[in-house]
Amino acid sequence: MTHRRFGGLGRALLAIALLGATASDASAAATRTVSVKNNTSNPIYKLYIWPTELVPRTYSSILTPLKPNDQIDLKVDDIYNSCIFTFRAVFTQPPKRKRPTAVPVKKYVEKSAYKDRVDLCGKKPPLVHFD
Repeated sequence: MTHRRFGGLGRALLAIALLGATASDASAAATRTVSVKNNTSNPIYKLYIWPTELVPRTYSSILTPLKPNDQIDLKVDDIYNSCIFTFRAVFTQPPKRKRPTAVPVKKYVEKSAYKDRVDLCGKKPPLVHFD
């Protein structure tokens, strides 16, 4: 069996075809708008948003804590056009990283709340309440 290698022109055409497919997939993605309201007495330190059918996200959608009784409008990239999302708010302040010591450190216990199956594709942007 002989193997044929792509020449310079063949590689360039292959790269253009792959880039075209990636660009068309990205253009099909939608940006959804959602409002999140914190109705609790604790700040929301982290907010995770992901399509319900997929694995949870590992990065927060907010950079600063959302204070009690505050509301924020967010834009969510829906690259899978799934419309149905899960929200997870973390109300516990993450521990500050310190240098390792021999002294035992109190275990960090996270207090969080979920809102499952929120439809972001309606005519009006949804408002997600954390009570």
